Amino acid sequence: MIAEGLKELVPVPEDTNDPAQVVRSIRKSLDSARAAEHSDERLMQISMSVGALWGEQVCRDMGWEWVRLSYESGFEGYAVAAPNRSVVCVPVQYVRRILSSRRQTTQRPCCSTCFGRASG
Repeated sequence: MIAEGLKELVPVPEDTNDPAQVVRSIRKSLDSARAAEHSDERLMQISMSVGALWGEQVCRDMGWEWVRLSYESGFEGYAVAAPNRSVVCVPVQYVRRILSSRRQTTQRPCCSTCFGRASG
């Protein structure tokens, strides 16, 4: 389930199929990664890899879907969205914000409804 390049960064037991367990591992990994200095390139690599992994867990747990966003302002990117599109979250940006800020906490996901039972 976890790509080879992520196994070192986000250690998750091979036999897990539980999105909440994966999210707990992501949270611990981000807390550790945030304490280190990263080049811009490495920051983007971590953000993309871990963001995609986190977003996939939201989809698996909440029944959300990956969507492509495009705004008139020029922003383009991928997000996870509720089936009725009432809520969207851009996982790569969320992870990058966590890694870039010493004050950001990983205790709650970007959407307060995501992983309610796993965020405690």
